[in-house]
Amino acid sequence: IGHVRTITNHGADDLIEIGLKGSSETALIPFTKLIVPTVDLAAGRIVVDPPEGLL
Repeated sequence: IGHVRTITNHGADDLIEIGLKGSSETALIPFTKLIVPTVDLAAGRIVVDPPEGLL
């Protein structure tokens, strides 16, 4: 869906800010195991499985 710009903490959970591919817009994704089930640092990628309506 795009590239990670930053990860921030707002108290309850971390949020991943993703720059959306082909757009100047960004999306904030909760960094939870349910929504981000895979983090592959060696490959430089994450898997995002957003619930309906998040993006």
